[in-house]
Amino acid sequence: MSGEVKIVIVLKDDRPIRIGMQSTDCDPVIRLTGDSLKEALDGIPAMLEKANRMWDENPRYPKYTSPLPSEEEAKTTGRTAAATRPASKPKQDQTQMF
Repeated sequence: MSGEVKIVIVLKDDRPIRIGMQSTDCDPVIRLTGDSLKEALDGIPAMLEKANRMWDENPRYPKYTSPLPSEEEAKTTGRTAAATRPASKPKQDQTQMF
């Protein structure tokens, strides 16, 4: 993988150090490490090499497909579920406002 790579290091309180990497048109790679900052920085070249291999093989994660049949039905009919419900009439003891 060639091109620009952005590397972000997040240090917060006593939490593990978060290191994120992203290359143009690729999904980010994020790792947590409990090492010291020096050890985390020393590990960046190996992490970048691993990220580059991953991006070469599959730059984007597979697109999520919903298992919900109701979403598929809405796409095929072109109508939302709310549009297919009949309008409800007010109950007899309910005051109609409009």
